[in-house]
This record gives sequence, structure tokens and C-alpha cells, in this order.
Amino acid sequence: FHSMERALHAEGEADAKMRAQMERLAHALEATSIDQMRREVLDISNAMVELLSARERSRREQIESLGTELKQLNTRLQEARRTAETDGLTSLY
Repeated sequence: FHSMERALHAEGEADAKMRAQMERLAHALEATSIDQMRREVLDISNAMVELLSARERSRREQIESLGTELKQLNTRLQEARRTAETDGLTSLY
């Protein structure tokens, strides 16, 4: 569950960075020079692609981590079931 908290926090940070880039884009569109505007739009586009790629990597890592946790919980559940089904006196099922 800690990995989910970290992922949500990271997504919040990524969202803030994306908002900042969008604000930067809005300011770039107010620029008087077409060349300056082009440079800004290209820089912002590259930054957005990097942010989205980082988010995708984070999600893949989160899914992998949750899958591992799920397997561990399943193993513990199976062990608990076997223990519950075993007679304490005779150790038989």
C-alpha cells in the first residue's frame, strides 16, 4: 500500500509540472516572435513527452509491485488455509 501512496504523490507532482508547462505554453502563445513561439512550443512538447513517459514507467513499476504483493498475499492465504484445515492434535487434514 505504501507503493500506491508513493505513486499517487508522484502523479500529483507530475500533474503540477504538466500544469506549469501548460501555463508556459499559454505565455509562449503571447510572444510576438514566431521563432520564439516555435522554440517554446517545441521545448514544452518535449517536456510533456518526458513527463508522460515518466508517468507510464511509474505505472508499469506500480503494476509490477502490486502483482508481486498480490502473489505474496495469495501464498500467505494458501498457507493460512492449510493451517486452518490441519487438525492441531493429529496434524492431519
